[in-house]
Amino acid sequence: MQVCGKIAGYLIYFMVEIIMKTLQIFEPAMCCDTGLCGPSLDPELFRISTVLSTLKKQGLNFERYNLSNA
Repeated sequence: MQVCGKIAGYLIYFMVEIIMKTLQIFEPAMCCDTGLCGPSLDPELFRISTVLSTLKKQGLNFERYNLSNA
């Protein structure tokens, strides 16, 4: 049973690698690309930027779109 569990885990990991090529994030219109400028800093945008920076270091590919630049 443990072998099947390990195999299933590898298959799930492999499927995630195949399916999830690039994460696309569409953000509302902001004054700059990151939204971390202006008179007041939105803590949620700062948190998302930090998380994305960490995920990028771990190899996640993502595209971040600011709808004001579209």
